[in-house]
Amino acid sequence: MEAYYDLHCHLLPGIDDGAVDMAETVSALKIARREGIRTIVFTPHDSYGEAVAGSSRLKALMEAVKAAAEEAGIKDMHFFCGNEVWYTPDSIGQLRRGEILSIAQSRYVLVEFPVNVWYKKLYKAVSELVFAGYRPVLAHVERYACLLRRADYIEELTRAGGLFQMNTDCFGRPFPEPDLRWYRNLVKQGSIHLIATDAHGNGKRPPEMDRAVKWIKKHCERELAYTILFRNPEMILMDGMQGKDTKQIRNGENDGLR
Repeated sequence: MEAYYDLHCHLLPGIDDGAVDMAETVSALKIARREGIRTIVFTPHDSYGEAVAGSSRLKALMEAVKAAAEEAGIKDMHFFCGNEVWYTPDSIGQLRRGEILSIAQSRYVLVEFPVNVWYKKLYKAVSELVFAGYRPVLAHVERYACLLRRADYIEELTRAGGLFQMNTDCFGRPFPEPDLRWYRNLVKQGSIHLIATDAHGNGKRPPEMDRAVKWIKKHCERELAYTILFRNPEMILMDGMQGKDTKQIRNGENDGLR
C-alpha cells in the first residue's frame, strides 16, 4: 500500500475540539493507518479556549502520542506538529515567537478564516504572511463563500503565494451538490495543492483518506495526482527539515509546489 500524508487533523488528545483523550487518539490513528496514512501533522486550533496551547505543550503531547501508538503496535507512522491558525493581526508575531506553529517547522502555515470572510481580507492576510516570509496554506478552501465560482480569485491568491487544501470528505459523496462539483473541478484543473482529513476523532469525523485518493487517481492526470498526494506534502515536510531560506518566497521564486 502507498503511504499517504495528512497535514491537517485534530487528533492530539484533549487540546481542542478534536480527540478527547489518548484512547480516542490511538483509535483514530488505527483508522488512519488502515486508510493508508503514514505521516501525520497534528494541527490543533491555536484559538481554542482561552489561550493558545503553546508549542511546548503540543510537542509534549505529540511525544506522548508516539509512545501510546508504539505501545498499541503502531510502529510505522511519522508524526509532526503544527497549528491551524485563526488569522489575526497578531498571528505573524506569534509565529515568529514560536507561540503558534507552522507546519512541521516549515515556512508553510495552515491558516483559516471565518467562512464568510471578505475576499479583500483574505487577500490581505495571504499577502501579509508571504511578505513576512511564510507560505499560507488555506485550510478547507471549500468552506469560503467568497471563493465559490470565482476562478479569478483562486488564481489571484495563487499568484500572491497562497496554497489551497481541500478536505477528504469532499470526495466521499457520489452525487455532490453543484458547489462541491465546482471545487472538485478545481482539483482536476490543478488548482488544489493538498488534501487532508481535518479529522477530529474516531467517530463523527475520522481520518478517512482512501475514497479521496481513489477519486483523484481516477479523475486527475497521473502526474497531477502524484503532485497532490505526494510531491507537495513531501516538499512542505522537507522545507521544515532543511530550513530553506525564506527570501526566495519574497522574491517570488518557484519553491517546487505546484
